[in-house]
Amino acid sequence: MDASEIDLIAEALIDWHQEQIDCLYKVVDSPDDMKIVLQSGEESLILEGKDTVIYKAGVLFSIQIFENFPLKAREIPA
Repeated sequence: MDASEIDLIAEALIDWHQEQIDCLYKVVDSPDDMKIVLQSGEESLILEGKDTVIYKAGVLFSIQIFENFPLKAREIPA
């Protein structure tokens, strides 16, 4: 694997991470009166009212912890 392949993998990982953070912001920015449906297989849990606000606070806390991805792509001088 050469440096250009490693660069592509790193950039793809950084982009994927940013897409995940953007999805979390969509949850946080949604109206507080909106229902949130959490689904796992055939089971689902519907959050509304106070539960939605608490869930969104947890998502915001997660964003604060994970938003800054610990990998940066930069060019190394030859």
